[in-house]
Amino acid sequence: MSDHVPRKTGGSDKPHQHFVQCKSKADAEERARSSSRGRTPIHHTAHEAGQKNHYHPAGKDGEKYPDGSHYEYGKPKQVNDKEKKQQKK
Repeated sequence: MSDHVPRKTGGSDKPHQHFVQCKSKADAEERARSSSRGRTPIHHTAHEAGQKNHYHPAGKDGEKYPDGSHYEYGKPKQVNDKEKKQQKK
C-alpha cells in the first residue's frame, strides 16, 4: 500500500502538508520511494529549527512530486546561537 496522498487545499485555500513519521532514515526513504513508484526520492535536511530531516516522493523527471508529502525521521533540528541572534533582529 502506498502512502501517496493527493494534495488538497484547506479552508484557508493553502495546500495541505502531509507529514508521515518514520522509524528510521531507511524507512523514510523506502516509503517515499514507494510513493514515487520506485523512483529515487528527494532528501532534504531540516530547513529550520523544530523541523526534521525528510524525504519527498519524486516525479517522473526527478522533481519533487507536488503532493506535499514529507517522510520524516530522526529528531527535530535544534536552534543554534547564531540562529537565535538572527531571530531577535
